[in-house]
Amino acid sequence: MEIEASLPPPQVRFDKICYGPYKLRRSCEITRRSPQTPEAQQEGLDAGLPTPATNRKVIAPGAFEPDETIEEESNESNIEYEDPINDNEISDNAGGSGSRDDVSEETHMRLEIARLQHEVQQMKASRGEPSASDENISADLANYLQRKGRTSAIVKILNEFRDQVRSIRKPVVLTGSGNYSMWKEEILLAARQSETDDILEEKQTGPDDNASTDMQRFWKERNVWLYNYIWSSVAPQAKSHFTVPKDSELSAYSLWSIIEDNFAERPAVLRTRLYKEMTSMTAKSKGSDRAFIERLIAIRTDYIRLGYKVEDFMFFDCLLTGMRQ
Repeated sequence: MEIEASLPPPQVRFDKICYGPYKLRRSCEITRRSPQTPEAQQEGLDAGLPTPATNRKVIAPGAFEPDETIEEESNESNIEYEDPINDNEISDNAGGSGSRDDVSEETHMRLEIARLQHEVQQMKASRGEPSASDENISADLANYLQRKGRTSAIVKILNEFRDQVRSIRKPVVLTGSGNYSMWKEEILLAARQSETDDILEEKQTGPDDNASTDMQRFWKERNVWLYNYIWSSVAPQAKSHFTVPKDSELSAYSLWSIIEDNFAERPAVLRTRLYKEMTSMTAKSKGSDRAFIERLIAIRTDYIRLGYKVEDFMFFDCLLTGMRQ
């Protein structure tokens, strides 16, 4: 006897949809409703019309009946779908604006590094430090720079010397014999500060004959600076009293000697003037005890510089006499 199956059509229920970063998978669970459930009974009442007959195998009551529809649905549910979005696009989109921010930050860093490198090159050029371009100059140009004392090493030393003398203050202006002593002291102080005092003390009018090219260039730099320092501190009316010979132009020691010959007092005359000032000077005439003592010490220093040895008791007597009056 042919038994027509009255079972309801299978129901497909999607439990979950799995979204991976690369594949989109779909899984489902096929369940069959039991005729005894309220949902099945309600469907039977609402259906009204019988379902079309299907080709089903005759099976014994209670036996398992394989359903081909369920198998087809199950096969379709196990299909792996390719994600239409490329893997790289997903990775890029996941970054979003963050990736653009990273690119912007990297560009900013490169620009900053380029700016710093440019500043370093400028500092090297101003300091005269050797750069990569110095190694690529031709041999004849290198020899010319060597003769002129324009190598990277000597330029660096010259820049250091210019930085050293830039902070030296200007001396008093020499107007004549009246302030020559004060002017002379300030010139000697500046020469010691700039380390050019050897030119005056050793009476140098030029570099040593066996000096190297770099040493000659360095000596000329120091000599020219000292010459300009002395010349700029002489008043125009004082310059009218002497003339610098052509063979002594730009010689710091020659200018120093000419000024001394014209404005410095002879030792005997200066000694007499100092003695007269020392014995007639008082604290009252100088305005204060401090000014009196300072001038007395300066007079004693001038005596020693002239080469005269004066006993201490003479200055003590002048000190006591000047303080009492």
